[in-house]
Amino acid sequence: MDRFLLFGIILVAVLELTAGQTKNCCSPDQWQGLQSVTIERQWGPEYKVNYLSYDYTNQRVASFVNFTDISGHVSSYETLELYSGPNSCTLYYLDLKTRKCFVDKLPLSFRRFCVPDLVQKVGDFTLGTATESLPVTVYSITGQNTTSQVFITVTRNLCIPVSQVKVSDIKDVYMSVDGYADIQLGIKQPSVFDVPPECKGAIPLYSDKYTIYYYYDYTNQRRAFFWNFTYSDGEVLPYEILVLYSGPNVGYCN
Repeated sequence: MDRFLLFGIILVAVLELTAGQTKNCCSPDQWQGLQSVTIERQWGPEYKVNYLSYDYTNQRVASFVNFTDISGHVSSYETLELYSGPNSCTLYYLDLKTRKCFVDKLPLSFRRFCVPDLVQKVGDFTLGTATESLPVTVYSITGQNTTSQVFITVTRNLCIPVSQVKVSDIKDVYMSVDGYADIQLGIKQPSVFDVPPECKGAIPLYSDKYTIYYYYDYTNQRRAFFWNFTYSDGEVLPYEILVLYSGPNVGYCN
């Protein structure tokens, strides 16, 4: 099983922290576009390129992702989050290489792309030149009891996300940068929300019962995760992920 399913492939960003009204702006109800994510870790970067389809009207999100880990390994997968209809609160994860599908329940209700109330406005700015410019607004959030900070940039008129920069004081994560490009309003390809044939008829693999043991070794630059997942029929599945940041086997092992 891919490790991303274990962490829960759910579209969670600072722009989505509000579920209802906000004193700030919200993005259009339907749009599609590219999202690129760079995560700078202490021992190397990780990259994600995602074609994202966001549909607040029908409460669903579709993503087609290429993810590159610190060892250079590339994973390609599709995720489909359905929050309404006959398959409501269901997450589908399809490995595009093996065509293997996993299904899980979504633990949260749909989160709209809005700038949350807890932000502070940094200011209004203009990207580009006088002849080719984009008016934007920048907001910031500072974490409580931490030096972590997030900067959010959206277009001034339609509140379309432009970028999100997170600066963290966590030991192994220094910074992550999200960028958005080629945003098109509306849903040009409704078929992206179709449940993949490999996933039809599947039922959630796990219940909500699980135990996680976490080991962190800064001295030798390694981490280990041990899960005990409980099936809906009571069977327990043990699972391990070993992350090595140094030595001949740098990368992920599961």
